[in-house]
Amino acid sequence: ELLRQLAVKERELAEVKARADDLDLQIRKDADAVRRGDEERRDLEKRAGNAEKEKKSLEEAIVRSQQSQLLLVRELDDTRQLFEVAKRELARRELEAMDAKSE
Repeated sequence: ELLRQLAVKERELAEVKARADDLDLQIRKDADAVRRGDEERRDLEKRAGNAEKEKKSLEEAIVRSQQSQLLLVRELDDTRQLFEVAKRELARRELEAMDAKSE
């Protein structure tokens, strides 16, 4: 009888050890998953930070481009005004030359 009880207890012990091994393996797998999740989170946070920097840089580039466009429009307007002045001056001189010829 004692041998039978000993065999039962050894079987129970083997089952408990097997279950403990299974749990230990699951804990290691879960720890690995947590570690990978943490690494992925850090990577995503880094990528988000880089994307935010790139967004800011692009916004600054857009502002500079818009300022440059405004300067070009102003220069174009100034050039048009100078052209109109030069055109009127040329017309005036042509009239003076025609008057001088007719005299």
